[in-house]
Amino acid sequence: MTERWRRGWAWRVDRRLRWGAGAALLLLVLLQVGSGGVLHQLGRANLGIALPAIAGLVAVHLLGALTWWLLQARVGGWAPEWSGTLQTYYVAQAIGGMTPANLGSDVYRLAAAPPGQRWSVAALPILIQRVGSTAALAALGAIGLSIISLRVAAVGWVIGGSVALVAMGIAAAVVLRRRGVARGRGMLRVWVGTAAMALGLGVAFHSASLLLSLALVASITPVDDPILVLAALAGARLSLLVPITPSGLGLQEGLQVILFAGIGLTGDVALAASLLSRVGLLATTLLGASLLLGGHSGRMKPVAGSAGGDPLAG
Repeated sequence: MTERWRRGWAWRVDRRLRWGAGAALLLLVLLQVGSGGVLHQLGRANLGIALPAIAGLVAVHLLGALTWWLLQARVGGWAPEWSGTLQTYYVAQAIGGMTPANLGSDVYRLAAAPPGQRWSVAALPILIQRVGSTAALAALGAIGLSIISLRVAAVGWVIGGSVALVAMGIAAAVVLRRRGVARGRGMLRVWVGTAAMALGLGVAFHSASLLLSLALVASITPVDDPILVLAALAGARLSLLVPITPSGLGLQEGLQVILFAGIGLTGDVALAASLLSRVGLLATTLLGASLLLGGHSGRMKPVAGSAGGDPLAG
């Protein structure tokens, strides 16, 4: 009991430190930019553009839920119910949004596996989706940084992302080999298709999020060069990969201010747009929390008549 208490206490301290660090970074950015200018920009935002964009940032997680659902059916060996998958995914996003690099979402989804399903089988679709999303985010961020001529930083992100992807790929290979499925003719073709699915849907998810973020910027100020603004937004979004503060709090705002300055936009516009996107994150969290409080069981259910099996057995 004492050991469990110590671990729980350490986790609570760590969580508070991360939230405190994020809040301190955000406050520092706000002090540097000036709260008056940010409030002015928020006050003049075109709600006819901003509100649909915020709603879109909530709805875009449908793509994430679809990716997980497809991967569950493809590599998990069973067909999940769509409604349960969707609810579980939004609850997971509510939890993940309060954790660094959204890792809490992965943990919750892993715990939502049906009773009796092996840990390695439940983890595999989540791992593949994480790798695909990370690769997509890293690629879009590197392209964005290159467009605005921060080539040294882009090279660093590409190298770091490549190392992370290789490490995750090795981990996936180990899991597969233990399951005895990394063999047989045609397996390479199956894996290429699975990787392409995860990467393609990851690109679609992050691209849609970037376009919605661009709309938030446009709701505040005229956008003369949308490509440059998208490049800056993509570069700032890389902060989501840094597991320091929850959802990149403070880090993303600071990086966005710096990158917006590089393309000729003011810091108050950058910070105001970022805060509007945080409203979308808050709305997603509230939706997930309402599902959890409304009696969502937190367990995935297979479609009636579907049977479990080995991942990628077909």
